[in-house]
Amino acid sequence: MTGGWMRAGAGTVRSLAVLVPLVVAALLGLLRGDLASSAAAIVLVIPVVAAAATGDRWAGVLAALAGAVGFDYFLTAPYLSFSINRSEDVQLAVALLLVGLAVTELSLWGHRQSAAAARRQGYLDDLVRLLDLPADPSGHALPTAICTAITSVLRIDRAEWVGGPPPPDEVLVDPEGVLRRRGRVLPVQVEGLPTDGSVSIPVSRAGQVVGRFRLVAASRAVRPSPDELRAAVLLANSVVREVPEAHAS
Repeated sequence: MTGGWMRAGAGTVRSLAVLVPLVVAALLGLLRGDLASSAAAIVLVIPVVAAAATGDRWAGVLAALAGAVGFDYFLTAPYLSFSINRSEDVQLAVALLLVGLAVTELSLWGHRQSAAAARRQGYLDDLVRLLDLPADPSGHALPTAICTAITSVLRIDRAEWVGGPPPPDEVLVDPEGVLRRRGRVLPVQVEGLPTDGSVSIPVSRAGQVVGRFRLVAASRAVRPSPDELRAAVLLANSVVREVPEAHAS
């Protein structure tokens, strides 16, 4: 149901992305005797920017194309034709299209940066919540909370705290968030986390491995970013605050 609503919303946005620039161009066409082509082109950038601001690449691209087509059809001689007689108008139409495409890409870049910043803030919030947990004599509350946080950050099936060092062939996440098996780097952003086995984040105290967080992503391919892996390592290492000895789960 949610996916259907999302598709319907995207369809509406893209339809408006085509329709609004054409309507604006048609209205500007009524003023073409009093409005310079360059001024009309600047006005047409506005609905393109609005479409790009939705974060939908196709909406931005369609709006840029519709703006260029509307400019050609309503605002360049011969009017109500897709022919353009003046080279200056050709240049304006091309510039309008290129500006629309550039604005779309810049808007998408801004959306990605904002989303990345929100994720990083979420990692910090998770860490602060973990550090604020009350002391637990059993030593199990903090590892359990960290497992929940790591599962959320990496979007994996589950995480569990296991006492003692990992097996020799285990895939490990190093302190920099890089996956390694026996020292060999694994391209997790390409291949994803292993689905036929587990991955471990070792936790050390005074140079000795006291346990590990075992990560399981068996149901689907998961490709965490370097920031997400480093956040998981940071969360994992906060366990040493409360686990004096290795606790098997």
